[in-house]
Amino acid sequence: RTMLQEDGVCDEELLSAVKTLIRDRKYSKFPRYAEILEAVCGNPDDKAILALKQVEDAMSEQGSYKSVCFEDKISMTCIENLGGWVTICQMELKDWEWKKKEFITLYKALIRNPQNIKQVYYLVGKNEHNNRISGYDEEVENQEVFMIGFKDSSKVLAIDLKRSTETPKISTNDTLGDRDIKRIAKMALGGK
Repeated sequence: RTMLQEDGVCDEELLSAVKTLIRDRKYSKFPRYAEILEAVCGNPDDKAILALKQVEDAMSEQGSYKSVCFEDKISMTCIENLGGWVTICQMELKDWEWKKKEFITLYKALIRNPQNIKQVYYLVGKNEHNNRISGYDEEVENQEVFMIGFKDSSKVLAIDLKRSTETPKISTNDTLGDRDIKRIAKMALGGK
């Protein structure tokens, strides 16, 4: 039980996992720690497939022109490692079939090694990228960031912007206003 608490598993989650194991497990031996943890946290294979589905849905709904932010930071890291939001959205189907396999492999590896998850604030779309390169700062300030997978939109992002020279700190406690999104965009991309 101490190991589970160290891994952030509360008593309610443990009870739910034990019920699941009793109901679904086919073996008479007591489950190993990894099986209990998997019953609580989910199977990495399943998580990777569900994350890929969410990314593909966002690709078809939002497209490469819009900037997006996924609640799942592992997905954000995977997309960055695959070349970025615009790159994956514009891939031909045959190329995407290979990249999907890379996404799933990388996603499962990051579940096992969370210290390798990058701090990606959001994924820049083609409109914002082009406006930034062309020097249209006002257009960049008005650029929307579409939130993907957030359960409570009122608790999307809170930013500590006291020192604009530092990397913004993100938590899920407060509402993020339009002005804050614009400042995040500038800070995340090296602006002031």
